[in-house]
Amino acid sequence: MSSSKLLDAFANGSGSDAAAAARSILASGIQPQEWSKDTVERLLSAVNPPNWQERSLGSNVLFQVVSIVKLLTREPSLNEPLFAPQFITSLAQFVHLGRDAAPFEVDQAAEMEILKVFANLVLLRRQDTVQVLVDLDILPRIVDRAKSLPMAYEAAFLWYRILFLATADSTHVSIVVERGVDHYEPLLDALLSSNEPGAGPFTKASALAEVLKTMFNLASHTIQASPLFSDATLVQVARVLSDLPPTVPLPMTAPHSHAIHVLMNGDPSGTAWCTVPFVEALVARLLAPELQICFGAGDTASLATLVGHETPANDRLAPLFVLLTRLVDRGGVEVKGAVKRLLAPADLDRSTSNKSDAPPKSVAHALIRMLTSVEFPALREGAEELLFALFDGWYSWFVRFVALPLSSFSFSNTGFGPAAGFLVNRGLLSGDMLKAAAASAAGTAAASDVNPITGTKDQSPGPDDWDRMTDEEKEAEAERLFVAFERLNKLGVIKAVDPTTGQEIGPFAKD
Repeated sequence: MSSSKLLDAFANGSGSDAAAAARSILASGIQPQEWSKDTVERLLSAVNPPNWQERSLGSNVLFQVVSIVKLLTREPSLNEPLFAPQFITSLAQFVHLGRDAAPFEVDQAAEMEILKVFANLVLLRRQDTVQVLVDLDILPRIVDRAKSLPMAYEAAFLWYRILFLATADSTHVSIVVERGVDHYEPLLDALLSSNEPGAGPFTKASALAEVLKTMFNLASHTIQASPLFSDATLVQVARVLSDLPPTVPLPMTAPHSHAIHVLMNGDPSGTAWCTVPFVEALVARLLAPELQICFGAGDTASLATLVGHETPANDRLAPLFVLLTRLVDRGGVEVKGAVKRLLAPADLDRSTSNKSDAPPKSVAHALIRMLTSVEFPALREGAEELLFALFDGWYSWFVRFVALPLSSFSFSNTGFGPAAGFLVNRGLLSGDMLKAAAASAAGTAAASDVNPITGTKDQSPGPDDWDRMTDEEKEAEAERLFVAFERLNKLGVIKAVDPTTGQEIGPFAKD
C-alpha cells in the first residue's frame, strides 16, 4: 500500500486500523521520493490530543506515530513542518509540557519517544527551536519535569540532553537558573546510587554525562558573587570521579571529563569535596592510567590520538591538569601535601625519568618527561604549571626537582634541565640567573665556558687528532670514512660528485 493510502488509513481509521497503518509505515520506512511536504503535514495534523481522545487512540499508536516523526527529523527535504509552533505545541501537550495539557496520560515509552523528537529538533535548529520552546512556555516546564525523582537513565538522558542544548549559549540560561538548581544534588545522588542495568545508549554514564554537561553550561554562563551550585552538590559531582568506575581504555572521557569541567568552575577552598582521598582518587584512577597509556610506546608521539578514539590527549588531559593545579593552590595544606607526595616525591629516582625508549616508572617521571613535549603544548604547560604550583612558585626548587633529587642537586651537572622552557616563557630566566648558574656549574671564574641550560662545560678545542696519527692509523681512518661515505651515497642520503667532471656518481646519478 502506498504511503498516501496508509496515511489516509491512519488519519481516518479506528484505533486498530490507525495502529496497523502506523506499523506498516514504520515497517516500510520513510522513502523520500514517496513523501512530500503535504504528506508530512497530513500526518502531523492528526497528531494532537483532541483528535486522539475523540478517536480513542492509545499510547501504543502514539508511540508508533511519533517514531515515524522521529524518522522524518532525519530527512532534510521533509522535516520543515516539524518545526512549526503548532506541531510542537501539540506534541508538548501529550507530555504535559504545554499550556493546555492533554486530558489523558501517555505511557513511559510514548513519552520518551516524544522527548527524542524534541531533542532532535533542538539539535537540528537549536536557536530557533529553543526560542519556540521559550515563547510557548515549554522550556520552564521542561526544567520542572527534569527535577522529578526517581528518574530512569533514559529519562535523565533525554530531559538533560534538551536542557544541555538549550543552554549552549547564555541567551536562555537565566530561565533555567531561575527555576532553581538545588535539585542537582539529589538527582546526582540518585543516579550514582541506582542499580538500574541500563540498555543501549541509556546507561548510568550517559545519563550522568548529560546532567553534568548541563551543569557546566549553567555555571559557565551565570555571573554571580557566590557559587551557583552548593557544596553538597559538588560533593556529588566529586563522587562521579571517585566512585564511578572509569571508562576503559581512556579514563578521561564522559562522564568523568564533564565532572572535571564542573569542578573547575568551583572554588575548592574550604569545601567538603576537596579532600585528600579525592585527590588520591584523581591521580590513581584518572591521571596515572592516562599517562601510562600515553607513554606506553615510550615516546610522546603516542600522545596524539589512540587508535579508534577521536579525542586527542591535549583535550582529554589539559582540564585535569587545570583542576589539580587549582586544588594545589586553593585546596589547603593537607591536599597540597598529598598531591606533592604523589607527583613530586623528594626521593624520586631521576636516572630513568627522561629515557624516551622506555615508559616512565611513575606519574612523577611522566610529568617530568611532559615538560619537554613539543607536540602537545597544552599538556606541557599544564604539567609545568602544576609542578610549579607544588613548589610555591620557587623556581630554584622547581628546577632542582625536575633535574636531580633534592639532596644531590648541583647546577654543575644539571643546569635548568626540562624547566628551562617554562622559566623562559614565564620571564623567570634572567641574564643574572644564567650567569649565576654558569658560575655555579663551573665552580671557577671561567663561567663563560659553561652552558647554563644543559649544565655542561664547553670543551675548548684540543690539538688536531689527525696530526698525532701514524701513517697506518691515517690509512685505516681514511678507509673507514670512505666506506661510510659510500654507504650514504648508495642510500641517497648525500650526493657524490666527481671532482674532475662535476657530475653526480652513484646509484642515484642522473644520466
